[in-house]
Amino acid sequence: VIATAASKASLPLDKLVIKYGKRHEVPALLSLSNYALFFIKPCYSKMSSSPTKHGELMAMGIPVITNSGVGDVKEIVEKYEAGYVLNDFSDTSFKDVIDKMLQGNRFNNCAIKKGAEEFYSLNSAVNIYRDVYNQIFTEEVEPSLK
Repeated sequence: VIATAASKASLPLDKLVIKYGKRHEVPALLSLSNYALFFIKPCYSKMSSSPTKHGELMAMGIPVITNSGVGDVKEIVEKYEAGYVLNDFSDTSFKDVIDKMLQGNRFNNCAIKKGAEEFYSLNSAVNIYRDVYNQIFTEEVEPSLK
């Protein structure tokens, strides 16, 4: 299926490695990747989700090709210049990304890793939660609730 789609898009098959990997092999196989692709149906239940694979890929410095409409993936990818985001699944959107890919990988793997550390790290999450709880506890209670 992947080879057929790549041929239709005029992607050179000698540039693709298509391999099934067992769970323990995935990190090593991913480290050989120039890009990682993941597409998630942008439905109501995904509006506020955060795909774990995105953080893992960024932590490895691998730019992604994905779609918008799933949590804050689009904003993260754009902020950290960590890949390409399709706004829809039209042929034009795919062709635009393919054209950019054929021009060469312009992504800075170290900057992507740093973005993952900044956005997805445990310390970052703890600080964000602390700030939210501090804001909740320091807000003045409405007079009618006193």
